[in-house]
Amino acid sequence: MDALPSLRIKRKVKLPLPKKYPIKPTTIGDHLKKRRLNLKLKQTDVAKILGVHQETISIWEDNKNKPQIFHYPAIHNFLGYTTVSFDESTFSGRVSALRWKNGLSFKQLGSLLGADPSTVSSWANGECIPPKLRMICIDKIIESLLSQKT
Repeated sequence: MDALPSLRIKRKVKLPLPKKYPIKPTTIGDHLKKRRLNLKLKQTDVAKILGVHQETISIWEDNKNKPQIFHYPAIHNFLGYTTVSFDESTFSGRVSALRWKNGLSFKQLGSLLGADPSTVSSWANGECIPPKLRMICIDKIIESLLSQKT
């Protein structure tokens, strides 16, 4: 009798998810933790990637604090997607999108758009809009800056 060849069956074993694994992330900290765990990285690794202290990553992941706006471009680059979205068909949405995609404070964005920071804040919050001719000029600047990021 011929001996049967031995067969090795390879099974993929699903390892249990780590404790506190964010299955459905809702906060920026949850998104960061999920991505980090999926990549099997340590907090110190992510801290180096984002240019912050390891303790900062811990604070964000524990949802004790949120990152400042200037960190969001690097965070979104690390995640591979953006966690904020805006209705860019509105003026306030375009202002907000420009601000968050570039990590700009109201003061910085005001400098780019030739407006006071409090005015830019009012635009972003939909509290007011500039006069039509000024809005056309500002929209051209916004469009130019947004197209540079994509």
